Amino acid sequence: MSATLLTFLAYAIPASLLAGLTMWVGRERQIRFGIAEYFCIYIPFLLVFMFIFIMFGSIDRGVEEMDLGVAGTLFIALAGGLVAGMGLLPRLFIAEKKLRPLVLSSASSFLIGMLCLKMFFLMVVVVNPKSLLAG
Repeated sequence: MSATLLTFLAYAIPASLLAGLTMWVGRERQIRFGIAEYFCIYIPFLLVFMFIFIMFGSIDRGVEEMDLGVAGTLFIALAGGLVAGMGLLPRLFIAEKKLRPLVLSSASSFLIGMLCLKMFFLMVVVVNPKSLLAG
């Protein structure tokens, strides 16, 4: 299995489970989630993917050059998925009358994506700082 597919699956499973749980709790509270809001949980993955694509060309090559290995790649993707799954949580606490639901979900997912990007960069700097040097 390629590192790209492994990373996506390790990200998508916890993100989808947490987003589904949030939607279920929201339904209990009479909060309606749109289908477009569900796809907002993938914004953090896209941000990190774009960073890796710009730096290394692909996730497979990035994993090789960063020397993370399968366990490191899985850990980063699982942690990112857990954090990104919380992108829909603000909808449970902020009324729809104050802000449009899709705007709130996409803004919170974008901010979580920026946090994931920062944490990913810091993990890479700690694990293998030489991988970020142009060489």
